[in-house]
Amino acid sequence: SSLEKTLKAAPLAAPALLLLPQIEFQIASTLNLIHPHDELTNRLSAEDWYDYARNLAQVQNQVFGLPFAGDAPVLLYRPSILSKQPLNWEDILAYEMPLLFPAADDKAVFTMNLYLSAGGRIYDDQRQLTLDPLALEEVLEFYAEGAAAGTFPGWLLQYENDAEVWSAFQQKTTDFSISWISNYLSPLPVDVAAKPVPSLKSDSVTLATGWLWGFSDPYPERHELSLSLLDHLTDAGFLSNWTVSAGYLPVRPSSMTAWQDQVINSLLSQITISAQSQPPNDVMNILGPALNEAVNNVLVNRYLPSEAARIAVDRVNEN
Repeated sequence: SSLEKTLKAAPLAAPALLLLPQIEFQIASTLNLIHPHDELTNRLSAEDWYDYARNLAQVQNQVFGLPFAGDAPVLLYRPSILSKQPLNWEDILAYEMPLLFPAADDKAVFTMNLYLSAGGRIYDDQRQLTLDPLALEEVLEFYAEGAAAGTFPGWLLQYENDAEVWSAFQQKTTDFSISWISNYLSPLPVDVAAKPVPSLKSDSVTLATGWLWGFSDPYPERHELSLSLLDHLTDAGFLSNWTVSAGYLPVRPSSMTAWQDQVINSLLSQITISAQSQPPNDVMNILGPALNEAVNNVLVNRYLPSEAARIAVDRVNEN
């Protein structure tokens, strides 16, 4: 990367801080492009951080930076089209209307969200990666029911990422979509409402991601100045104004008060309560493709949900 080259050729010119999305933040930590620091740990231990944001900043139980902005999937719909507000998946399936989501996403974030909300787990008792066959079968049965109702037609497999889904939703391909809340908030679209992604069971789960400041300064003599800059960039007051203007999920509870719109404030509150940080890259790189293949197998009616679940579990166990 350009940063690696800079550190080798002109280390004094290297930036003290890096603003990175979660995936790149984790990669940078493994390449030693950002560094843990005791003062970062002290700052992150303060109460004024959401749990999901605090977890985003940690890699292998070490703190490599501080959270700046969050993002999370939400359910979007057009109130003028629907006769009543959808409260749960039963309501959504009853509309028999396609629900856009990146069905070919190799990370399978939406399916992972459903899986965790169904009580699935990603580690066994020995901390080995796993998929719970019963929870996964429940998720795939839901997809099969949705496919029969027209909620999850096979043509959804053309969508590989959120950008494609968001574009299709804006073009009114359908009136239901799963998309990032940052798309919804900046700016607020006309005749579109948002709700947290419904749970398959009683416990709500929202897999959140975000942007983080990575501590990249390699020179101890500059750490005090670098930390002072980081304190400013993650100050509650600064984040309150920036989060509202940019349209992101707050990482600090104190930042929530900046949202004057009570409907938006309520939506963000619900999401931050249920928010969990997305699993690490190495986890998503193994579980994601297995989940994606299972969804594909069900949506094209290649296998029954029980068989598709078994194939996915076996694939994970082989790693």
